[in-house]
Amino acid sequence: MDRLGIRYEGKYEQPAYQTHGSACFDLRAEDGSPADEYYRPGGTVGSWILPPQVPVKIPTGCYLICNRSYKSEWRLPALKVSPRSSLAAKHKIGMLNSPATIDADYKDQIHVILINHGDNVVELPAGERIAQAEQIEVIRLFGVEVLDVERKGGFGSTGGR
Repeated sequence: MDRLGIRYEGKYEQPAYQTHGSACFDLRAEDGSPADEYYRPGGTVGSWILPPQVPVKIPTGCYLICNRSYKSEWRLPALKVSPRSSLAAKHKIGMLNSPATIDADYKDQIHVILINHGDNVVELPAGERIAQAEQIEVIRLFGVEVLDVERKGGFGSTGGR
């Protein structure tokens, strides 16, 4: 299987495997923009506000690197993003679309959609580890047609048809 890569364009820590035995590497919350309703800028570190039962899309500063096309392949790599158990245990925070699958041809910044399942507002500082990711191999099913040759958009672009 081909290996994917990660390009990091954030301001906090580079994605990393925490130990030699770690199956996944961590994704961290990056700063938001003034347009982000649930982001609060701070002095050196801003924070994300997670109200109960409201999905919040958080940038990670990470971009997937894939140096080839998979137009006629039946085996291809993908990135699987899962929630961190510590956020669930400590704050009742999970990922709304868990696990998330990032296609090999996705070129935009990776975001994580967190949701607070608790009753109280939770504040997460930018730079906090919010999800974990691993490369997986996807095997396409025989008899299922591929509709598009090239991806025509970013986050959520292949949905809603």
